[in-house]
Amino acid sequence: MSADYNRRLGVYAICEKDGKLLVVDKRTGPYRGRIDLPGGGIESFETIEEALKREIREETGLNVIESVRLGMSDFLLPFSKEETGYHMAIMYHLLSWEGNITAVAKQFSGQDADGARWVHPSDIIEETASPLVIEAMKWLKTGSLTENTIVFDRFKIYSKMTHHDTF
Repeated sequence: MSADYNRRLGVYAICEKDGKLLVVDKRTGPYRGRIDLPGGGIESFETIEEALKREIREETGLNVIESVRLGMSDFLLPFSKEETGYHMAIMYHLLSWEGNITAVAKQFSGQDADGARWVHPSDIIEETASPLVIEAMKWLKTGSLTENTIVFDRFKIYSKMTHHDTF
């Protein structure tokens, strides 16, 4: 076991439109330089559904109208020799929303996304996608989430944004 065990719980949305997946560009945290699902942590005195709506609004500009909880996915990631990350994700499917996505997210303390965009599944590659995006792609193909913890033997944390070179 690593010296530091970083445990995170969050709520995330799979949102699709015209065959494309809604993603955010991460600018900070262990997923920086990757695309990720919109979502994040649950604040004090906030329900899971309230957190979902707040996170989606903050990161994408969309207002959630209807969603359905799919279940939970969890990931064990070696962030470094000194730190292991255990990420628990409560997954939702957005059924309806209003508004337009914001290409540049409003920045404030704690904001880890640069903006949102629609990405075609054929343009998503594992090296520049978070584990959440990979799991979302599986769900879109099969209709089910992985039942057991997804363990990564290796996981690269990028020092800066890399998606522009990839997409």
